[in-house]
Amino acid sequence: MPSLFFTKSIIRPVDEMKSLMQEAEKGDLTVQSTYKSNDEIGILAASFNQMLLNLKGRIDRVRESSEQVAASS
Repeated sequence: MPSLFFTKSIIRPVDEMKSLMQEAEKGDLTVQSTYKSNDEIGILAASFNQMLLNLKGRIDRVRESSEQVAASS
């Protein structure tokens, strides 16, 4: 039984990350992992969340720049 618990404790967060990555791949940059842990999967989840925040910030800056260029011309 302990191995079943151990397996589920790994599979569940990995499946969550897989689903979130598939949603992000489709363009939904609002997804966020709720998995919190100091293990490798938790670090991966936190990095994924930060990556999406950084990407959204860059997209916002590009949008602002393009609006300024459009207003100038």
